[in-house]
Amino acid sequence: MQAPDGHPAIYTIYGGGTNLESTWLGLNVALFINRKKLFYVLLSLTLMVSIIYASRVGVVIAMLVAGFKFISVATSKTERRAIIALAFFAALAFIIFIDFDNLAEKVYTLKRFSEFGDSSDKGMAGRFAMWRYYGTALWESKLLGYGAGNGMYAIESVSGNDYPEDNLHNLYLQLLIEFGIVGFLLYMLTVYNVSIKAIKSHFINPIGIILLVYFVASLIQFRGTDAIIWLYMGLFLKNEANQKMALNE
Repeated sequence: MQAPDGHPAIYTIYGGGTNLESTWLGLNVALFINRKKLFYVLLSLTLMVSIIYASRVGVVIAMLVAGFKFISVATSKTERRAIIALAFFAALAFIIFIDFDNLAEKVYTLKRFSEFGDSSDKGMAGRFAMWRYYGTALWESKLLGYGAGNGMYAIESVSGNDYPEDNLHNLYLQLLIEFGIVGFLLYMLTVYNVSIKAIKSHFINPIGIILLVYFVASLIQFRGTDAIIWLYMGLFLKNEANQKMALNE
């Protein structure tokens, strides 16, 4: 927790390492938005795991899920007032009683947040090292793409470098360079369609929240081969279609 130099090297249940494990734990907490006490217990455990795993994106995803839970119609006004009051007093206590710089030295995850974007941030430095060649690689494909799974090959061919990453850490950039402008636009139409339906439902459907958070987190995570997301998408769209049919009957 103090200085693992990245994520701790431990065995995980989810494939892909500690970062993805905390990511999926955070996303799936949304399945329990209608179980008040259980939701907050699982959210707390997920945040704890993300801190132990030194996963910034895990923390961000858990907080995004909590934010959508807060504005969901599944959350009562009394519950919202309690959350606001607790958040206010927690922030006040943090500002008055806690030395963030000192705490960041002891808890590595907080240190990673404090270093975000600067020269010591190895995670973002690696991303920028790849993304600087992205425009050239995309232009050389004439916006037609290089085919599924060839995004990193395209970047490495243009840059002449061999990167340890197996994806671009931005799903939208990866889809564009692999499937070209046509494939990218088709995916964005899907994102738009699902997002509009989730917003119109006032975030009552937990699967809709998972998909929305996934779309946001895809800016810094995921590579498009997440089969469970396509399962969730099918379940969500089928559920929305069933509700529409029920209203029309």
